[in-house]
Amino acid sequence: MRKRGRPALSDIPTCPGVYRIVNSENGMVYLGSCSDLRDRWSTHRSSLRGGYHSNKSLHSDYTIYGLEAFHFEVIQEFETHEEANFYEKQLIQDFEDKELLYNIAITGKPTAQRNVPKSIEHKQALSQSMKGKNRGPKTDEHKRAIGDAMKRSWALRKAV
Repeated sequence: MRKRGRPALSDIPTCPGVYRIVNSENGMVYLGSCSDLRDRWSTHRSSLRGGYHSNKSLHSDYTIYGLEAFHFEVIQEFETHEEANFYEKQLIQDFEDKELLYNIAITGKPTAQRNVPKSIEHKQALSQSMKGKNRGPKTDEHKRAIGDAMKRSWALRKAV
């Protein structure tokens, strides 16, 4: 059953846009931009329910207040994600009370730069930092234990 004033997932557009998630209990706001508004709200809900949302403050409040306290609102739709991202940055920078923002990065960029090409120097530094570290199985017994665990895991998956 849908709460009054809360849009159904099917009512949220699938275009690029800027959105906010408002916590009605404490007034905190998360501002975001995306290439598909409906998919993004679905992803937020899923990661909150699953316990793995990347924004720890938002997730902490979710565990306290529950999903019913959070409202997804489309601020503006755009033709491209680049336009939406630019507008999101402006909204974050212009937001009067930054203490009420869940956003970790005030710039409008994600804090973890995933899938960003790394320079040769960065790759070499990562490689150097891992040298001498034995991260694999230590003994034949350890290898057997890992193999047995994997077999049980696959057996459980096939049974489901």
